[in-house]
Amino acid sequence: MNNMKALLLISFILSNVALAQHSNQNDRILNTYQLTDKLYDIDCYIFKPSKNVQITAKNKTRFLKQKLERDFSVNYKSHVLNFNVSLFPHSTEEAEYKVRFDSGDLFGGMIDTNFKKGFYLEPASNNSNINRYELNKLYCKINFAESNKTVINNSSNKLHINVHPHSNYDLFSETIKLTQNMHNNLKYKSMLLLEEEIDGKGNLVDLSDFLKTGLVPKLPILSYQTKIKIPMTTELIVSAAGHNRYIFKSDLETIEINYTGGNHNYCIWNNTRKLLTALIRSDSKSSLVINYHTKAIIAQRSGIIDGLSFKRKAMKGTRLLRKIFDNDTKTAAKYITNYFHYFATSFINRNGFDAHYRKLTISTFSNIPLVEKNITLKGNGERDINIILNYL
Repeated sequence: MNNMKALLLISFILSNVALAQHSNQNDRILNTYQLTDKLYDIDCYIFKPSKNVQITAKNKTRFLKQKLERDFSVNYKSHVLNFNVSLFPHSTEEAEYKVRFDSGDLFGGMIDTNFKKGFYLEPASNNSNINRYELNKLYCKINFAESNKTVINNSSNKLHINVHPHSNYDLFSETIKLTQNMHNNLKYKSMLLLEEEIDGKGNLVDLSDFLKTGLVPKLPILSYQTKIKIPMTTELIVSAAGHNRYIFKSDLETIEINYTGGNHNYCIWNNTRKLLTALIRSDSKSSLVINYHTKAIIAQRSGIIDGLSFKRKAMKGTRLLRKIFDNDTKTAAKYITNYFHYFATSFINRNGFDAHYRKLTISTFSNIPLVEKNITLKGNGERDINIILNYL
């Protein structure tokens, strides 16, 4: 009898510990959403440069007396020019912007109601600094309610990105075991991307109102739950459709990214685009190996672009990428090839990356089914970049 009482007591204690852990995890997730909704920053880059121009934010975005501002430096080879971007309220438009360079040059304009979160600089074309740094292609955007950029540096060469581990996607809990093991394995630096049901929620913020008060209004928050037991070592990041932002500050020889979660043909596809954009626009010389863990990734039937879809028969009773591949190996081979060709062709061409590399090699490998592809592109930059898309 005493043994039975002891067992009941232990069971009661364990159930209460589990309940407390679940509650703490939900509070942590909710707090991440709430903190992210209050974030804002100004971000700038050169759109389709013809040379490897680097722009670096020198500090955090500041709000002071109805003014939003941030300092940047623009670098080309040994030449560096500092500049400040500031925004002010305007009586008829969303805002007024000014870009002031340490050379004394000052440019300005309006952010209109149809393009209220960003602007292209409209400088004089005969200015020597403009020509050297291609600042006639400068684009700046105010990012509201988006997570800060995730910095990929020398702290770890093995990263685990768990994209939207949500029961609405993983209906049959097919990814849980392997994904949980990767979160628990400290050889990986893990981050978990929380789903955001409103893509571009920052557009709900009125820029004119914000500049008068400095306050981001209360925004709708998603109620998010996952069966993953999230370790405190895993970083939480809010990511609408996989559109969070990265910055590479690495001189490691190789960086390995390990993807789990879903959907591979939507959110992970988007996140891969953001990851590669950050690498290519940086001056990092690290090779990037992306491992798609097919036994821990789910997919949806219709892909975000042509060629990334599956037949209904192949997805009968499963959403796990590995099982989908096994169910229709011919379609799977075409899918992997189409994934590769998108990143090796239209993705590169559309973004005008060729100024950032001398040689860019993109490869893909899969044993399930067997696919091996690679392409080498020549640009007019100064560094070689190697990217591998690997299916495990």
